[in-house]
Amino acid sequence: MSAKPKPGGVITVKVGGVEYETVISSSGVQRFRKNEVIDFLFNSGKLDLNQLVYDYHAKRFSQRDYAELYMMLGYSVCGFCDVSSFGDMEIENPLWEGK
Repeated sequence: MSAKPKPGGVITVKVGGVEYETVISSSGVQRFRKNEVIDFLFNSGKLDLNQLVYDYHAKRFSQRDYAELYMMLGYSVCGFCDVSSFGDMEIENPLWEGK
């Protein structure tokens, strides 16, 4: 992809071989699509990411389910790459090709 993506643009990325849609925010950041229910739970303090990291390492749920929670929070694609729990998940992003 050679042209700079415009806000609102949709780009499909692959995370661990599974396709997910991302959008370009008004500030130009590529983000996973936010789920409003998950966002509400997080912002109201009913979703504790600190506790969930312990639950994940205790194997209460899969890496894929844990990763999709972060995606549903509207995480940026670059920020997602920095979460240590997902370091082994290959990400294919057309915006990164040739870089």
